[in-house]
Amino acid sequence: RERERDVRPRTPEVASPSPQRHTRTCLTCSSSSSLWACTCGATTRLGGRKRKAASVAGGGVPGSPVAATPVFSRLTTHQLLELPVFKGRSVEVRNSEGTILLTGVIEGKGKIRCCCCDAGLSHGEFKRCGLRAGAGGDSAPGASVADLDLFLCNGQTLRHFVEAINSGFVQQFKREDLHRSMMSPSRKGKGTLAMATASWKQKQKQDRGPEHTHQRHLPAATMVAGHGHGGGKKLLKKCAQLLTELDRITGGCCLCHIPDFNRDLKFDANTVILCDQCEREFHVGCLKKHGMCSLKAVPRGAWFCSSDCRSVQQRLEKTRKAGRVKVKGKRHLEFCVGRGRDSRLLKDCLGILRESFDPLPHAVTGEDLLPIIASASSVADHDYTNVHTVLLYCQREAVCAACVRICGPFLAEIPFVATKGAHRGKGLCRQLFACLENWLREVGVAQMVLPSTWETLPCWKGIGFKKMSNELYRNIKADFRIQLFPGTTFLIKDL
Repeated sequence: RERERDVRPRTPEVASPSPQRHTRTCLTCSSSSSLWACTCGATTRLGGRKRKAASVAGGGVPGSPVAATPVFSRLTTHQLLELPVFKGRSVEVRNSEGTILLTGVIEGKGKIRCCCCDAGLSHGEFKRCGLRAGAGGDSAPGASVADLDLFLCNGQTLRHFVEAINSGFVQQFKREDLHRSMMSPSRKGKGTLAMATASWKQKQKQDRGPEHTHQRHLPAATMVAGHGHGGGKKLLKKCAQLLTELDRITGGCCLCHIPDFNRDLKFDANTVILCDQCEREFHVGCLKKHGMCSLKAVPRGAWFCSSDCRSVQQRLEKTRKAGRVKVKGKRHLEFCVGRGRDSRLLKDCLGILRESFDPLPHAVTGEDLLPIIASASSVADHDYTNVHTVLLYCQREAVCAACVRICGPFLAEIPFVATKGAHRGKGLCRQLFACLENWLREVGVAQMVLPSTWETLPCWKGIGFKKMSNELYRNIKADFRIQLFPGTTFLIKDL
C-alpha cells in the first residue's frame, strides 16, 4: 500500500477557503481584497459565491477577522433614496441659480417618479431629465449635470443629507444645532443642514483632534434594511426627527408641518392657501381632514381660516379709520394706528426709526428691511403687508414709533420700536406700550412678542416681558415666520 501510494500521482491539498489567502473581487468598485467584505462595504465574490458585508454587530463569517473588526461603508445617494423615511417626499432639480427645472416624487427602491415623463428614474437619470427640461430657457447655456442639484421641498439637498449621515451628525444632532446655524452670520445662502453639519464637524475636530474627525457609522445595507440589532432602526428614527425639524424650520402647512405644495395650476389636496389675517399656511386636504372647511376652488377675495381671524380684521379696519385718538388721562398725548401706505404716517415713522436702527440688508436682495417693513411691502419670499404703523404724538409731534404685525388672534410681533432722540428718558415708550396693550386687547390678540438685545433686556422685563422658551420659539417660528435679527433674543408678554 505504501508502494502504491508513492507511485500514484499526488493531488494537491486543497486548503480551506480563507479570506486572507484568496483574492476576492468587489462587485461595486472592482478592487481586489483578501477579506470577505471590501473596504467600501460592498459584496465580494470568490468562486461564484457571494458574501455580504459584515454588520455593525460583527455579523460576518465566524472566525474571520471581519467579525472582530467590522468594515463600515459610506452611504450613497442611491441608498439614501431607498430609506423609507424619504419615500413619498417631493424632490426638485435646480440649477446653480436656484431655478426649479423639474419636480418628482421619491417612490422608494432608489427611484424617483418624474412628473414630466411619469417614469421611475435613478437620481442621475432624473438630473439628466431636468437638464433636458431646462434646455428651453431656464437652464444657462452650456450647463451640465454637474451644475444641477437635487433639493427636497424643505430646501435641503440630498447631497447634504448624505454628508450629514456619513459624518455622524444625524446620529447626534440636536434641535439647537439647526436653529443656531440659521442665525450664523457666515451662512451666505448655504442650507441649514449644510451649515449645521460643517459646524458640528469643526467642533468634533476641536474636541477630539483631527484623527477622530471621521466617525464610524452603520453600513449602508444595514441602515437601508432598518435592522442591525437596533442600530439601523435608531438611525432611521433620527433621520425622521431631522426631517421633521427641518420641515418646521422651513415652514409650510401649520397642520401637518410639511412644506410641500402643488406648484401647478391644478387645484387639489396639496394646494396651499394662506389666511389673509394670521398668514398661516394650510393644505386644502388638511383643512378638510381637520374639519375646518372644504374648498373646491381658490376663494375669491380675502380668505380667513377662522371666524376669530375675520373678527380681528374687522376691528383693525375700524381702528385705522378712527385716526388719532386722545390718550385717557394724558390730554397732550395722541395715539394713532395706520398702514404704512399712508405717506404722512410712513414719513414720521421712518424718521424716528432711522435714528435708532442701522440699515438691515435682506439676505437675498440686499435691500434695507426697515422701509420695506414700515411701508407694509413685500420682498423676495417675505410678505409684510399685515404690518401696521403705530405712532405716539406729544403736542402734535411724533415722538414714538413702532411697527406691529398682527398674526390673527394669536400674537402681535413688534420688530421695530424707538423714541425720538430729543424725547428719550421721559417715559414716552412706556406710554406707547400701555396704549398698544389696550389696543391689542380690544382687537382680540393674546400675546405680544419682540426681539431684544442683551443691553435692553432689563428695560423690557421692567414692563412685563419675559424670555421666550426655545420650544415655544420653534413653534411660533414655524407657524408665523417671525423675524429674529442676529444678536437678539425673543421676548413675550401675555395680554
